Amino acid sequence: MAKKEDNLHNPLPEAIDLREIFCNKGMRTINDGYIIRWKRRVFLVDNPSLVLRRRLLEVRAHFDGRITAIYKDRYLDHHEVYETKPDIFAWH
Repeated sequence: MAKKEDNLHNPLPEAIDLREIFCNKGMRTINDGYIIRWKRRVFLVDNPSLVLRRRLLEVRAHFDGRITAIYKDRYLDHHEVYETKPDIFAWH
């Protein structure tokens, strides 16, 4: 039996975002085309710079479906792209 029946939990500090903690995380390398691959998905970095080529970054897959890419504590703007596979049956 508890000595006190009061709620002794401390409130969560505003600086802590649980969505950034409770997500799937992994390290990926940005390739020369500024492409990030994550679990059979392909993302292209918006507004790339030469500094980002071949750099390691953290990818986070959130439970609401969002994917974030973070390099040196900075969120990178990116969008999902779909690679086209060459049509081996096309006649040119």
